[in-house]
Formats: sequence, structure tokens, C-alpha cells
Amino acid sequence: MGVPTVGMALLLSYATIGILAPLLLVAFRILQGIAIGGIVVLLLSW
Repeated sequence: MGVPTVGMALLLSYATIGILAPLLLVAFRILQGIAIGGIVVLLLSW
């Protein structure tokens, strides 16, 4: 979960990389959701 968070923190602005900025932001958020889903399943089974 740390990689997507750091990726969002270091993500360049729309003015710098254009349409890639919002696409990367969405991709990082999806990766965060997948990571949280895995953590919740592990916590509930413990």
C-alpha cells in the first residue's frame, strides 16, 4: 500500500505530463483499493 501512496505524493501535475496525470492518479487509487481489500480479508480471518 505504500507504493501507490508515494506514487500519488510524487505525481507530477497536469500541466507537466498532461492527460497521464489523472490516469496515473486513478491507477494509484485502484492499487490502494486492492491493497486495502487484501488487508481487510487477512484481518477478518485472523
